[in-house]
Amino acid sequence: MLEFRLRSSLAFPGGGRSPRLNTSHPLFSQQHIVAALIAEGAGVTDLVSGAYASGTATQGGADVNGPYVFTTDTSGTGAGKCAFTGNATSFNFITWGAIFWLSPGTGRGWPFLYNGTNSGISIVGQSINVDLANGTLATFAGIAGHTYFIFATNAVATAGQQRIIACMDLTTGLVQVFQGASAGNIATTPITALSNTTTFQSLSRFYAAFVTGSVLVPPAVQPAACFNSLGEIVAAMANPWGLWYA
Repeated sequence: MLEFRLRSSLAFPGGGRSPRLNTSHPLFSQQHIVAALIAEGAGVTDLVSGAYASGTATQGGADVNGPYVFTTDTSGTGAGKCAFTGNATSFNFITWGAIFWLSPGTGRGWPFLYNGTNSGISIVGQSINVDLANGTLATFAGIAGHTYFIFATNAVATAGQQRIIACMDLTTGLVQVFQGASAGNIATTPITALSNTTTFQSLSRFYAAFVTGSVLVPPAVQPAACFNSLGEIVAAMANPWGLWYA
C-alpha cells in the first residue's frame, strides 16, 4: 500500500526552488512592480533591483516557511530595519502584500513598512493592523505561532473607488476580508522607503513582501474596476508563495 501526502499550496514550495519573480502572478497583473522583497541571510533582497539591505540588529534563519529575518532590537532605535530606497513615481493606485510569522507575547512593531512611516502592517500584541499614514484601515485577530499573508489595495481617495484588504492565515487557510470605500491618499506622493521589521518587534519573522503601483486610477486600471476583484484576490491568495517563487 502506498501512502503519500500532497503539499498544501499555502506552504512554502521548498524542494530547493530558488526565488524568482513571477510577473505572471495575477496579483501583479498589469501594475508596475516597485519591489519584491525576500529574506536572505541576515538581510533582505529585492528581486526587482537586486539590492540587498540589512540592519545592525537583523538576524536570519529558516523554518518550514523558508528563509526569514528578524530583529533583536527592542530599544526602539530601528537597528533591525532593512531599508530600501523607494520609487520616484507618484502612483494613483497601489497594491502590496507581505508574509510574516506572528510571534507570541506582547510585541509591537512593523513586519512590513512602506511609503516612509506608519504605512504598512503593524502588530500590537496579537492584533494585525493594516495602516495608512492617517490611521488604521483594518484590524485582524492573529494567532501566535501562525504565518500570515496580507494583501491590500488602495486608490486615491476619489468617489467610487474601493479598497480591499485580505488576511490569509497560511497555517489554517482561513481568509478574512475587509472591503470598503477608498479614503486616505496612499499614492499622492512617491514611495519613499521600503523596509521589513522595525522597532519593538523582536522574534517576528519576515519572509517576503511586494509593492506594485499604477499611475492610473480605476476604472482605467485593468483588468477590473477595483484592479483586482474580491474573487480574483481570494483565488490568487491560494498560491501566495508563487509571487516570489515562480
